[in-house]
Amino acid sequence: MQALISPSPGLNAVLTPACAVPISGGRRRGLAVLLRGLVLAVWLAVPAEAQVLVSNLGQADSDNTVSSSPVAQDYGFFGYRRFGNAQGFTTGSHAEGYRLSSVEIEFSRFDTGIEFSVTVRSSSGSQPGTVLGTLTKPAFSAFSDDTVLTFSAAAGGILLAANTEYFVVVDATGHTGKPVAQWRITESDNEDSGAAAGWTIGNEHLYRTNFNSSDSGISNDWNANLLPSSLKLRINGSEASPRITVQPGTSPVTEGAAAEFTVTADVAPSSMLTVQLEVADASGSDFVDAGNEGGKTVTIPADASSVTYQVATRADSTDEPDGPVTMTIGTGTGYEVGSSSTATVTVTDDDPTTVELTGSDLSMFEGDASNTAVLTVTLGRQLVAGEVVVAPLVLASATGARLPGSTDGGGDPDNDFTVSASGTGVALTEANTANPVLTFTGHDTNTVQTATVTLTPVANRDDGDSADETVTARLASNSVLGASGSGTTVGGGAARHATNFQVSVAMLDNEGGGVTFAVSEVRLLETGSAIYTVSLDAQPTSNVTMAITREGTNSGAATVSPSSHTFTSGTNGTWDDPVTITVTGSDQSGTNANRELTLSHAFASTDSRYGGMNRTVAVKVDDAPEVEAWEGWKWNHGALDPNRKMERPRTVTSTPGLSLGQDIVAGPLDYVIRLSNRPETGGTVTVTATVGDSNLAGISLTRDGAPQNSLTLTFSDRDPSPHCDNSHHDGGGEDHDNTPETSWQCWRKVWVHDLAAGKTGVRGCTDITHTATGGGVRGMTGPYSWSAGTIRAHMMSQSRQGPNGQEFRCPMITGKSSSPGMGSQNSALQVAGPPTDPVANLQLAALDASSAKATWDAVAGATGYRVEWEATDGLNVVAGVQDGVTETA
Repeated sequence: MQALISPSPGLNAVLTPACAVPISGGRRRGLAVLLRGLVLAVWLAVPAEAQVLVSNLGQADSDNTVSSSPVAQDYGFFGYRRFGNAQGFTTGSHAEGYRLSSVEIEFSRFDTGIEFSVTVRSSSGSQPGTVLGTLTKPAFSAFSDDTVLTFSAAAGGILLAANTEYFVVVDATGHTGKPVAQWRITESDNEDSGAAAGWTIGNEHLYRTNFNSSDSGISNDWNANLLPSSLKLRINGSEASPRITVQPGTSPVTEGAAAEFTVTADVAPSSMLTVQLEVADASGSDFVDAGNEGGKTVTIPADASSVTYQVATRADSTDEPDGPVTMTIGTGTGYEVGSSSTATVTVTDDDPTTVELTGSDLSMFEGDASNTAVLTVTLGRQLVAGEVVVAPLVLASATGARLPGSTDGGGDPDNDFTVSASGTGVALTEANTANPVLTFTGHDTNTVQTATVTLTPVANRDDGDSADETVTARLASNSVLGASGSGTTVGGGAARHATNFQVSVAMLDNEGGGVTFAVSEVRLLETGSAIYTVSLDAQPTSNVTMAITREGTNSGAATVSPSSHTFTSGTNGTWDDPVTITVTGSDQSGTNANRELTLSHAFASTDSRYGGMNRTVAVKVDDAPEVEAWEGWKWNHGALDPNRKMERPRTVTSTPGLSLGQDIVAGPLDYVIRLSNRPETGGTVTVTATVGDSNLAGISLTRDGAPQNSLTLTFSDRDPSPHCDNSHHDGGGEDHDNTPETSWQCWRKVWVHDLAAGKTGVRGCTDITHTATGGGVRGMTGPYSWSAGTIRAHMMSQSRQGPNGQEFRCPMITGKSSSPGMGSQNSALQVAGPPTDPVANLQLAALDASSAKATWDAVAGATGYRVEWEATDGLNVVAGVQDGVTETA
């Protein structure tokens, strides 16, 4: 026969014969002794976490005819019976007691088909009492030779008190067929050496009949065995340390209340026991101050089995998810950590979750399902799994918009728009009413915080009028949001945002639209600018782009800025902001003509009310006004003679004087001042005339007016007044009202008075200088006309004729020009040599009937001068004067 020894979970060894071979009594006993020796060799290898508390497996089997106690046995005529067998044992004196981890039992036979249990029980009147724990049976095959089976306690073992009697009980509880099982009995009452101090095994065992096939009247009482001997077993375990567990107190609690935990020792410690704790706050919340989190300790008093530990929570105003405060038992000295080592108390937040309603596009277009209004409902924080916020909306319209759920007279739907919603964890109910309801449901892995609510116009819907309508959407009141039974589960309930809880949505009518221009025509000077504004009449459903182009033969007469502009749609768009357009004239100096052009405004948009529209603005660009001077004494059929217009020579680099055509000895003479063109809109041109030498001349607005040293004339852009007589004169009439201000279309005479007349020896020339400002008047840089310049007049107190009848005139300075000047009967002085400086202060002096004397300032570097006189009778006098001479006669 060959024997195999193989370990099993929870067993020290299992001995299984390879085959069943009949053995004679003597050989069987001898082989049994040998096998028992092998088994014992294996039993000595005890798991490190447990020790042998007490054992009699090493004792000899009973050599009595009856060497085993039956667990199940067929007695033939007396029937088949099942039994309960109990073996008592007494623990040692360790104060904290012991933990039983397993029991090893030696069976001499065990057939298949037997149902049985192995329990550890208290002692009650020296008999098995309450079950303290049921041991787990190993898996094994039937055997008929001595075999040890190991039965294991649950994790943590079975706690046994010191110096106390207990029982190991094997109960046969059922059978199939007539299987046999027998528990081996010892020969002596001794225990094996190496037992824990104070541990003993009872000297006799008990049994009871659980079933008798021939007698149904079973009392099931425990009886002492006829043979006062012990059943063979070994008890494994260890001295007990307090096993610490933790249990939660009241849960949930509201933030601000303490989270309470009970720390329990299954064995009361014999002295004070310090237990290590770990306190953790709820994830995503902040109920516990940092100082109350982390590693903590609690002390269990001697001989006490529990203690209470409280974790303070904070009452704040922060909305946060409800969550658990967790306590965990940590490892420490003098105790073991029990299976219930973690406990939680849920803390409920009492601050409401805010619900906010805003809008990103608060307009929609009647009958256009592609043009929607978009609302956003946002929670004050993200929801976590298990949290729900229910947010009812209220829709209303004071302008008659038909809300969802509206019906016509026949009961058919008659609403202007529908409501839908989207968002993670978002559901919409009651959508076909004026009170749709949003429900937010939290997730562990998804962000649940925002819902997008879309109002979509019913396609092709037309209410038949041209008025825009307004729909208001608001969150329900706090009494509704926070009501009991609302479905909201977040701690503190829900409350709407203090300010952002209502929006107004415009439903634009499909008959509206248009563009408003502030003007239909703009007028400006070529040197100036003008502005106008453009605005949309109604909110568009999409962006509107306006492009401006210049048209006409004079398209270059002005520029425009901006040349394009986009009106953006939406509540926050720029569609209702007028855009300012600036038109700037292009100065075409030398072209004395007004010009006109057209600005074309083309509109592009997918909104049919604006797309394809075109509007125009007329632009008139006026030539910049210039001041003109005319000799007033000569007429050409009642009009100003264009040949007498006093223009400065184009070839003269310095500013020449403009000379009156005759002297003033005979009385005051006039010249005419007027503008060439209209001043800028709303502007005026001011012309100031000033006499250089008030001893020689004075000026006035009328022939008989008192001579003055200075006059100011004002030309406005107004139309001519009745005082402006243009019935007899082309090119505008003379203003006769004798006031300084006149229309730009009128001309004004300036009368020059000879104040030297009758004064002996007083003669000479003086300048009347002119300055012009305002109204966009052109400066002196223009090459054709003058805006500010000098008119020279000559005065004398004696006869104006020389001895030969010559009539002398005041000279006009022309510098190096070969031109004699614009007026006839003038004199000119020319510089010879390289110098480029003009001659200055050329004057007539010592004028009498037979001679005249000319003087001038020397010109540096000149090699000579050429003086030319022209008399009224056509006589030309030319004289050469050498360098260094500054006068000639």
